[in-house]
Amino acid sequence: MEDEVAYYSAVSSDHEEDPYSEIGLNSVASGMPIDGYVEYNYEVAYCLYVKFATRAEILGKLTFCMYFYHCGRQVSTSHCLLIHVGRKGRGPGQFGGWIQHFTVSHDGKTLYACDVFNKRIQLIDLANRKPIHAFPSNMAGFKFQARGISVLRNGNLCINCVGFDGTSRIGIFTPEGRVVSNFGQGTIGSSCAMTVDSMDRITVMDRRRMQITTCSRDGKILGTFHPQIQGDVLRLGSDNRGRIIVPNHLDNSVIVFEPNGRAVYKIKPAYGSGHSFKYPGAVACDADDNILVCDVGNHKVTQFSSEGVFRTTLLSQKQHGLWRPHDIVATPQGNVLLSEVSQTYIKIFCFSARRY
Repeated sequence: MEDEVAYYSAVSSDHEEDPYSEIGLNSVASGMPIDGYVEYNYEVAYCLYVKFATRAEILGKLTFCMYFYHCGRQVSTSHCLLIHVGRKGRGPGQFGGWIQHFTVSHDGKTLYACDVFNKRIQLIDLANRKPIHAFPSNMAGFKFQARGISVLRNGNLCINCVGFDGTSRIGIFTPEGRVVSNFGQGTIGSSCAMTVDSMDRITVMDRRRMQITTCSRDGKILGTFHPQIQGDVLRLGSDNRGRIIVPNHLDNSVIVFEPNGRAVYKIKPAYGSGHSFKYPGAVACDADDNILVCDVGNHKVTQFSSEGVFRTTLLSQKQHGLWRPHDIVATPQGNVLLSEVSQTYIKIFCFSARRY
């Protein structure tokens, strides 16, 4: 069996089945207003908020008591408490489709979500699950799709503003929606993914040039490099050291880069190890720099150490009812926010990953 952590080598040509093939991940939707937007062909119904009411540690693992509220019908199961806080629509707290990009405030109390279909950014109070307000995804007449959002150290929002050819840029907004600045037009290219590290360094992926660019929050270019990855890079992550974490979806691996572009190591668990990937989606780091990987095809979230060593299956289909988890955020308070491909909800798992 090969090592679980391979310090950077050539990318393997062996690919597992792509679980997105049936919903058209690799096809561009002709009806979408922005070139490069990927459409997922399924019906969307509700936006859900998940909060765990109780917490217990049994044999080294946390278990919960869960009730699902799905389409107005309560179904009891195990593990967590799922509370419905919205539905498909255009009103406050309602979303036009799958929530793919979201983050939380530094205190963990406010959710910031990109409502792409309704062309706005929504703020939701997580304590009472009520909408605070929303602001439109445009600036000075420039309409964009919000394809990434992070909170800067000063509390402002950094948004990946995707536009037509050559118009994509990074926008800095106040939480109230006032535009502070924007930059990167003509230099960041067709930005398909973004991450912001703890030092406010903003990193974006240009899907056409397959180039990663890092800049400061005032727009100064700090460096660029080519990650040598085939196929689209749909998500990026970063740790507290400023390293850039790139899921290589088609290679079923995750590569960690230094900010200067030097590849440090590649996580590619051996097939049959019990934690090999089947289309890794978004990645995130917790407060201890453990790497959390959404394993879309295996319906689970896997945790690796900061050096890429497997630690545990954090969330799974069997224990937590996951189905194609794709986007993930880890908060300093120890919570994990999660969205899935085939639903329009956000789940919040209220436990500390440090216990694993």
